[in-house]
Amino acid sequence: MVARRPRGLERAAGGTHDLDRPDRGCARGLRRPRADGHLDRLYVHPGFGRRGVARALVAAAEAHAVALGLDGLTTEASLTARPFFEAVGFRVLAEETVERGGQRFRRYRMRKDGLTPRPAPDR
Repeated sequence: MVARRPRGLERAAGGTHDLDRPDRGCARGLRRPRADGHLDRLYVHPGFGRRGVARALVAAAEAHAVALGLDGLTTEASLTARPFFEAVGFRVLAEETVERGGQRFRRYRMRKDGLTPRPAPDR
C-alpha cells in the first residue's frame, strides 16, 4: 500500500520531510520546522496510523531544529492531535478558537523545550 498525499497538501506542504519505509509503503508529510522552530501540518495517512510514523516525523523535525541551533519547537494542535503532542513532550501554552471556512475550531498553541544534540552512537 502506498500512501498518497491528500489533494491540496502538495501545494501546502512545501519543505516537507517525508518518511519512506519500504516495509510500510510511503507515509508522508511533516513540514520541516521553520527557522523559528514552528511545526506545521503534521500529517500521517490513516492507513499508517498507530505505527510510529508521526513519532518518527517529529523526531526528524527535532533533529532538524537542533541542526538550526534551536532548543525548542512550537505548533498549533487540534483537539484530536493534542494528546499525541503531549505524549511526545509538548505542553499547552494557550487554547485558541479559530475560524476556517465559516467553522469555528478549538486548537492549542504548544511548545516543546529542551531539544539538545544527540550524541553519535558508539560503533
